[in-house]
Amino acid sequence: MVGRTNDDLKHAIRIDGVNGGKNTNPLWTSQVGADGFKQALEGSLGNAGYLATSPDQAKYSLTANLLQLDQPLVGLTLDVASNVQYELTGSGMDKSIPIAATGSAGFSDAALAFERLRIANERSILENIKGLLKELAELKP
Repeated sequence: MVGRTNDDLKHAIRIDGVNGGKNTNPLWTSQVGADGFKQALEGSLGNAGYLATSPDQAKYSLTANLLQLDQPLVGLTLDVASNVQYELTGSGMDKSIPIAATGSAGFSDAALAFERLRIANERSILENIKGLLKELAELKP
């Protein structure tokens, strides 16, 4: 996802919590659940080389708080904005990393609005995680 990795954080982070997401109610709109968000975060941190091989070997703890998921009600192109507050702590560090990102899905992605919303949600969270990875790459512990 991100070209550069911060060697100081390599294999040094564990995820302690993902909060604020809601599971999708099949009778309502698509949401971002905490479990799905955590899986995406683990996969991305793992691919970038930041995830510790085991939680007890991690020097740093990461929590993610999904503060807002701003979704449109209607439209051919749906833009979803996500605001996540990440907290990275440990080894003398206490860093707050706020990330805002947007993901879009249009009619060419899916004809049905609920599918477009699901795709836009996923893209927004993906962009949010990319923003986190960029911040981690530049962070000086």
